[in-house]
Amino acid sequence: MLQELRKGVAQGCRGCSLLDKAIHEALPEVAREATQLAWAVERSMHITLFSDTRETDITVELYVELGELAQ
Repeated sequence: MLQELRKGVAQGCRGCSLLDKAIHEALPEVAREATQLAWAVERSMHITLFSDTRETDITVELYVELGELAQ
């Protein structure tokens, strides 16, 4: 999933870029070391980042102003 996210960012996917930015702002060191990513969506998105030395979970909740996505 991490490679797909990075590919989406490189291709200009706005949702991928937003998610990637949220991950890097929440866990910059872990995000740089990560080799894998898994997520589950319930009321919010639960992301698990994996590297060779650790496994880290975060919960991401993204909000936008009404009408922002309609551009």
